[in-house]
Amino acid sequence: MSDSSANPVGDSATPSASGFVHLHVHSEYSILDGACKIDSLLDRCLELGMGAVAVTDHGVLSGAIDLYREARERDIKPIIGLEAYVVDDRRNKAKVKERRHHLTLLAADNAGYRNLIQISSRGFRSEERRGGKECRTRWSPEH
Repeated sequence: MSDSSANPVGDSATPSASGFVHLHVHSEYSILDGACKIDSLLDRCLELGMGAVAVTDHGVLSGAIDLYREARERDIKPIIGLEAYVVDDRRNKAKVKERRHHLTLLAADNAGYRNLIQISSRGFRSEERRGGKECRTRWSPEH
């Protein structure tokens, strides 16, 4: 995505013949949870007449560039997203078992893509995290 004005979620694609768009797919980049290779996924989308597909790996955007480039070559609209783990604020020192919730986030445009990058990166950089990629509920107003 060298063109800064390029829309990372794609701006044109063949309409879905099936009327179905999968908005929650884990690829090979979702360690221990996804086995789907992006090129195989896109080939299958073509077979099924799907004009768009979202890849929402666990906490990472590692497959976003591959999805974007390979989907555009096949005239499939790439939808870039991620599945975030949302947890309560760890600054609360109460000895309560932490509850984790999954939240699927999809980028609608470049601003959304940049927000996903910030959310994912912050989850890995945070000194509060404990061995995983997590989003704090208190982060949400910033993005």
